[in-house]
Amino acid sequence: MLESKGYKSDFVIAVTAFVALRKKRFLARSKSSSIKIFNQIRAKQMSDSERKERADFVITNNKTKEDLAAKIEKIIKKINSNIANNDK
Repeated sequence: MLESKGYKSDFVIAVTAFVALRKKRFLARSKSSSIKIFNQIRAKQMSDSERKERADFVITNNKTKEDLAAKIEKIIKKINSNIANNDK
């Protein structure tokens, strides 16, 4: 989304993970087992550091789906709290 530069949103959440883990997940869900395709996709993406700079929230997704869900819930609560405080 950030790469398109045409996005409009209230908040940006960047999700990062170790590159080796991203590659493993890509190969597990992809019909292609091509590392070349993975590298082509990565080449079109901005760096993690740039993504983190532009984000309001950053999630590191190096663990389980349950860990990821807990981090998302925490961010949702923070956003809802900020919205509620701004409505006062």
